[in-house]
Amino acid sequence: MSEQFSYVIFDRETGRILGSHQALDPDGNWMPLSDQDVLTSFGLPDDPQTRRKVDVVRVDRYGSSRSHQGYRVDVGRRELAARKRLEVVPATAQLKGDGKSSVELKIQVFDANGKLDEHFSGKVKVTTDRGRLSTEAGVVDVRKGSATISLTSVPETIERVRIRARDIAGDCGMGTAEVEFT
Repeated sequence: MSEQFSYVIFDRETGRILGSHQALDPDGNWMPLSDQDVLTSFGLPDDPQTRRKVDVVRVDRYGSSRSHQGYRVDVGRRELAARKRLEVVPATAQLKGDGKSSVELKIQVFDANGKLDEHFSGKVKVTTDRGRLSTEAGVVDVRKGSATISLTSVPETIERVRIRARDIAGDCGMGTAEVEFT
């Protein structure tokens, strides 16, 4: 079996992964590519203006853009690094679907080692399939790696209400949870 690898295109300033690419020859062997070939595969010109904004790094693991979602590029070391991740923890899994009952949602940021990142501060957008969130547009200010927001039910019985939390700056992987309106 040939060596497996992929190329990651990333933002030079933030390390955010913009996409990934891999190529096989007609025999199914992995083909090394030049940075220019990788940029061209994304429709980007290989010119100085593009190179000031994005760069390419080869990573020794096969993967698509989705499999690299939990990562960013450490720009200084030019290698993949695990991203922080958001976690959404409802105080209870069920609440009455009466339009009045609410549940507190704890939003937390964890580092690559699974520890609460008490140094993280930033804005997180929370969305839900149903119900009303307690902050305008569902945006919460996370301080010391933690924040809370309330979700108020709607007057319906709903088996699964999905809640998603997304770091507006894109530094963390998305967090999800579910509750039920009974």
